[in-house]
Amino acid sequence: MSAQASARLIKAANPLLPRARRGRGLTVEDMVRAAEQALESHGANARARMLAAIADARAAIARRTDGAERAALIAKLAAMAGEGEAQGRVLGNPLLADVSARLGAFVALFAKTGVAAPDAKAATALALHLDAMIVALDRRQDALDDEGRTLLDNLELTERTIKTR
Repeated sequence: MSAQASARLIKAANPLLPRARRGRGLTVEDMVRAAEQALESHGANARARMLAAIADARAAIARRTDGAERAALIAKLAAMAGEGEAQGRVLGNPLLADVSARLGAFVALFAKTGVAAPDAKAATALALHLDAMIVALDRRQDALDDEGRTLLDNLELTERTIKTR
């Protein structure tokens, strides 16, 4: 900014008020309710997609095959972790965001090992992370409670166990 230029404050318009004034029969409250319903529907659809991805990942982990399927499994789990973390942050579910972040970190750790297929310990740890994601998907709290913290602590313990082997 030059010495002579000054900052201008601009008042942003509220797009809901003009729409409500146009007489389409909707009040601001009606539009807010419609937006909340759309968000709820999105959350339900996202939950269904996440549960399907978890079931698919469980099947791939159970097969414990190596080679190209290992790379596909790692990519699938990493994508699931990223999607879960984003969903948790957008939908106000900090437990889902944290569990998903931990899954992502664990998958990154597993990817670095270069092991062809998850051994029993790694498969169990992955299954625990997936179980925790299911628990977190069903939580609708804006803040972590004691049960959520316990779940996260147990995942951390699982990760430490794998790191020390």
